Amino acid sequence: AALGEPAFPILMELMEREGDITIRGGLSGSLKQFGPKAVAALPYLHDLLRSPRAGNRYAALDLIAAIGEGAAPIVPEILRVMVEANTTEAKSCARTLGKIGPAASAALPRLRELAAANSADPVVFDAAIAAIEKK
Repeated sequence: AALGEPAFPILMELMEREGDITIRGGLSGSLKQFGPKAVAALPYLHDLLRSPRAGNRYAALDLIAAIGEGAAPIVPEILRVMVEANTTEAKSCARTLGKIGPAASAALPRLRELAAANSADPVVFDAAIAAIEKK
């Protein structure tokens, strides 16, 4: 069920106060419905992207994708995740970078490497490259 607009400041307050990274992951799932407005949550997503739990990383990537272009400042952290990621997680990173669009152009060299290295399944990486290169 979608939360109404009045929930946004409450969710952001919880994100700011909550020290438990798993709870922040859950809050990220609730915040993604607010799309670009959730850019205020970016400072709290670095810890999620560094989490040893894949679920927390995926929650952060989903929220970043919903934020879109405004999430450009976190692109270096997504690139760090991609370097350490398995193929499935790298694809999730690529999809997220594609949602950020041209503002994620710093990711193009890594995406091209991954597309070449995954020649049996380059579709996700190629789609992200196309989304970032669109003018």
